[in-house]
Amino acid sequence: MKHFLTIAAVSFVSIASLATTVQAGPWSVPSGSQPTFNYSSGSDLNNHFGTPLPVTNGFTFTPQLFVSQSTNDSTHNLADTTSVILNAAPNRHFSWISAGFLGDYQILGNGSASASGQVRVRNLDTMQVLVQALSFTPAMPQQAGLVVETSEGESDEMSFNGGFNSGLFESSGVIALPEGWSNIKIELDGLVSTYAQGASASLIQLKSGHINIGSEVIPLPAPPLAAIPAIGIAAWYRKRMRSKRA
Repeated sequence: MKHFLTIAAVSFVSIASLATTVQAGPWSVPSGSQPTFNYSSGSDLNNHFGTPLPVTNGFTFTPQLFVSQSTNDSTHNLADTTSVILNAAPNRHFSWISAGFLGDYQILGNGSASASGQVRVRNLDTMQVLVQALSFTPAMPQQAGLVVETSEGESDEMSFNGGFNSGLFESSGVIALPEGWSNIKIELDGLVSTYAQGASASLIQLKSGHINIGSEVIPLPAPPLAAIPAIGIAAWYRKRMRSKRA
């Protein structure tokens, strides 16, 4: 088991060394157009989400180095925020925004792995901000080797007895927008963190992410009630004139 943990620790450190090479800044294609919206100012705070692929209903991410790893009595946190400004196509407004990401985790020995995130939408015309935390399946954090011992009249004490835990996780969050939101800024936050005790090793990584965008056509205003009789009379008159010509 110790030999297996040593091999895992070496591979985790290799991933961490690659993560130091990333550079923050704008998306490689920070602006563009889709049928229902235009986007601009696409940016990644720490370049862990990376540049997304624009699609008809939003953006899809394939992070390469959004990884947290810990070995030998250490903890590690890695966070990033990706953002973009959207302007709805003429005669449309945004109705909802959803976001989330997928990933995997592995804990060898005694430790934990966790992920969290949230999506924010700001109305650029009114500056109102709506926020939704992402919900995770399975729930976070995930851990291995953790035993909670409770003694009557005393606080809980935690001890580690060795273990293994690995799997996939997914997350999502949806914000329903009020009518009239046509110029908005979307921000997606992500955080991954790990802890490993002794010769243990923990790793968690985001593998994909998305921002999806819903929009609707702005309905035409209903005619005033006073105009309804006049509209009916005009239609009747046109019908009668066509009958006479026939």
